[in-house]
Formats: sequence, structure tokens, C-alpha cells
Amino acid sequence: FTGAVLAGVVLRLFMRSNREARERRKAEMSVLAQMQMRAAEEERTAIARDMHDVVAHSLAVVVAQANGARYATDAAVKDDTLATISKTASGALVDVRGLLHQLRHSQANDVSNGLCDVPDLVERMRGAGMDIRLTMPPHGIQLARASELAAYRVVQEALTNAMRHGAVGAPVFVRVDVGYELIVNVHNRPAQYGGDRVPSGSHGLTGMRERAALAGGSSWIGIDQGWFRVLVRMPVALQT
Repeated sequence: FTGAVLAGVVLRLFMRSNREARERRKAEMSVLAQMQMRAAEEERTAIARDMHDVVAHSLAVVVAQANGARYATDAAVKDDTLATISKTASGALVDVRGLLHQLRHSQANDVSNGLCDVPDLVERMRGAGMDIRLTMPPHGIQLARASELAAYRVVQEALTNAMRHGAVGAPVFVRVDVGYELIVNVHNRPAQYGGDRVPSGSHGLTGMRERAALAGGSSWIGIDQGWFRVLVRMPVALQT
């Protein structure tokens, strides 16, 4: 009788142990699936953010240049305008191909823009008729890749917003400082914003905030004494 009782107890313990093990495996699989879904969603969001930055910026430049070329009477001006359109479209094509490569090979190390590419970006925007006053640190400063890309994309989106919504002919000031932290400061005179109101629901503004946060930094976007200002601060971390 004692042996039968002990056998029953052992059997119940064994069955309980198996049931608990199955429940743990099921819970672990559920957590793993959620993590994979979250990672995939974050990757899709990052690619969508990059696609918006590339396409919106490039199309804004092309449209501005095309509209200017319609009213230009000088053949040399038309040629310069077409050259800017071609260069902008070619750069956008390279970026889009890089994003498509990321979609096919998510683990591939893509070549991203950084601080050294900001002067070329500014020159393209100047070619579109913008008056941009750029202040940059000396070349050769190496930062974390996330901060490099975030700084470039923030400047790109801020200049695109200035082109689309800024006062026509007013200068746009771009300042990049590297000290204890990386600071990107872009401000221009707004044409369409009233008072201290900042447009809500803008993918570009949301993307700038997200980029700063992903790089471990912070952002402030709004009206500051009559200027529309984008101020982003990110930590300085040397590349390894």
C-alpha cells in the first residue's frame, strides 16, 4: 500500500513537472515571437524613416529646381539647374538602392552618410536657390555611426522643411558643434507657422525626434523668438 501511494505521488510530480516544462517552453516561444515581431517592426520603421528622408528631400529639391528652370531665360542657368536635378536624382537613386539592399540583406553593413557629407548636401541645397550659412567642425572627427547618420539626416530634413515652409529668400543657419556632445542647430524664418504653433503629424519632425532618441540624445523643435529651430543633442562616442 505504501509503495502504491509513493508511486502515485511520484507519478503526479512527474506529470506536474512535464506540464510546467511545457508551459515554460510555450511562454518562452511566445516571448521569442514577440521579440522577433518587435525587431521586425523596428527595422521596418527605420527603413521607412530613411525612405522618407531620402525621397522627400530629393523630390523637394527637384521640384524647386524644375519650377525655377521654367522661368529661366539664360541657357547657362537652365544647364546648371538640370545638372543639379541630375546630381540630386542620382544621389537619391544610390540611397534608395542602399535601402533596398537592406531590405534584402538586413544584416549587411551599408555605407551611410555622415558629417563629412553635410557640406555636399548644403551645396546641393544652395544650388536649389537656398541661402544657407554653414558652420562645421574641422574634418577628421570620428563619431559613433548612429550619431553620424542621425546628424546628417537631421540637417537634411531641417533644410527640406526650410525649403518647403521657410520665408522665401531668408537665410537658413546650420551649425554643427562637437565637444562634450554633438549638437546640431538649424534655424530659419518660418513663412507658414503662426505664433508658437508647430505643425503636428509631420513625418519629418517625428523622424528627427526618433533619430535623436535612437542615438541616445534629445531634441527640441519649435518656434524660438520668431525662428523655427531644430536643436538636437547627441552623445559623442568614438568609433571602435
